[in-house]
Amino acid sequence: MRFIYRCLAIITVLLALPYTARAEQTHLKVLMLPFDMHGKEDISSVRKAVMELLASELHKRGVEITGIPALKELMLREGVKKFDDASAFRIAALAPSDYAVSGSVTRIGRNTNVDFRILDIADKGVAAFYFKSAESDAELMQRLKEAVPSMQEKMSAGLRARPSVKSGIIDGIMITGNRRVDTAAIMKKLASK
Repeated sequence: MRFIYRCLAIITVLLALPYTARAEQTHLKVLMLPFDMHGKEDISSVRKAVMELLASELHKRGVEITGIPALKELMLREGVKKFDDASAFRIAALAPSDYAVSGSVTRIGRNTNVDFRILDIADKGVAAFYFKSAESDAELMQRLKEAVPSMQEKMSAGLRARPSVKSGIIDGIMITGNRRVDTAAIMKKLASK
């Protein structure tokens, strides 16, 4: 009989391993704010390409991009044209996010610069800064693409470092295998925090 219980316990543990491994993975939610533009000529196409590249590369790595409806609402209804850190935190309240990416695209002469930062929504602070510069748009996009793994790792590490929030209700406790103490006596000693 003990052998059967041990086998059942081992099978239960082995079946639960894939689920616990998936539970430990961090599921990032990132809010992409519109980047500012600075330059003599119109560089909106570069800005759009930069933002799309960052969003698509993060999405390929399993990051969920959030807040697009909230951004549209702020831009159309309230006429917000410039997004700062306060805007990021306000939008994150509407569309729950772990992090926000905010930055700017600047063209000076032949060089195009992209500087952006990752804002930690929970800590209300800056998690990381990035700066990429290149003379050609193709080279700039390649440098940005190379920065994405580092971005994702910094966000994942920050999310893993946060204390986990456990929610739920325990609807039953079953005491088994105890021969010395009565089940009712054990139940009286149980307490929750």
